[in-house]
Amino acid sequence: MPLKYLATIFCLWLLHQSSFSQKKDSLHVSFMGDIYTSWFPDATKSVRPDWTVNYKKTNGAGLNFLAGSFHYRNNHFRTTIAGMAGEYPGQNLAAEEPWARNILEANVGYRFTSDEEVWLDMGILPSHIGTESPAGFVNPVATRNIISEISPYYETGIRLSYQPSPEWYFAILSLNGWQRITEPVSRLAENWGLQISWKPTAEWIMNSSSFIGKVPSIQGADVTRIYSNVYTTLSINPRSSFLAGWDWGIQENRRRQWHELLFQYRYRLTKDKCWVNGRYEFITDPTGVFVMPADPVKPSLHMTSVNIDYMPYRFFQLRAELNYLFSNTTVVKANGTPVDRQLSIFLIGSFKFDYKK
Repeated sequence: MPLKYLATIFCLWLLHQSSFSQKKDSLHVSFMGDIYTSWFPDATKSVRPDWTVNYKKTNGAGLNFLAGSFHYRNNHFRTTIAGMAGEYPGQNLAAEEPWARNILEANVGYRFTSDEEVWLDMGILPSHIGTESPAGFVNPVATRNIISEISPYYETGIRLSYQPSPEWYFAILSLNGWQRITEPVSRLAENWGLQISWKPTAEWIMNSSSFIGKVPSIQGADVTRIYSNVYTTLSINPRSSFLAGWDWGIQENRRRQWHELLFQYRYRLTKDKCWVNGRYEFITDPTGVFVMPADPVKPSLHMTSVNIDYMPYRFFQLRAELNYLFSNTTVVKANGTPVDRQLSIFLIGSFKFDYKK
């Protein structure tokens, strides 16, 4: 039976079950987006790295992301429908069928009991890996981390989650692939995800997310990928917070390996108006799975950035970022020539309008 018919039957069943809910319904509609301009002082014809899918224009302006979402929930049922446009879907969803390239989320979920947070969700879901989303307004840094750009922003499949208390969250996922929508349903048995989050205090979160499944190799045949993402966030005091992350992965029977470190610091300069953020990332990818050319000298890539955020209104923020990439091998191009470093400046306007009932 085709997936669309299974999904229709599942939705109708959930709607029937939800009619017995005693909890007041909730509705959340949002509209959000990012517009930006960039300047690359080193060259007039610089090119953003191939692995980036956000803010791709150099020495120009563009609409990176525009989205509208609808979320409904009651005691036993929830659903999210969200569509998007802009440069991001054109870059990151280029491999999908045309009808799927503008879908941000499309999922339904059922809660098994009234007194426990046990949910079964199915459809196109936000990724369980990483700390960032395509929506710039909700991210602490202006441009995206390397971790976010090389790992999924979305995934398609089934998620079973359990939250026994505010401190703990568990989820297991059966997926149709590594960030895919239009892969066949038969692949759900080949790809699995796991997420465990622990929040011992209101200021401290620790999270572990992992994936094991089949991905296309450089030669075209499917190979097994194992990917792990671990991060922790800590609110040091009411004005400052810190994030540390580590990614590690292997594929093709350990013939290809990579790992990455991320450190991020955010400080509030004025109350609810102005912040400054610092970031440092390091990744080594010697066999060229994600960001580096295959190179016997074991190339490494570093990225540092500083950005200042100003929020004149609660629905709009203006962000300025100075970003510097450098490596021990050539990873980007400037004026058509491969180079080992890149300096860039971004000015980004992000907005988000919410309606809740």
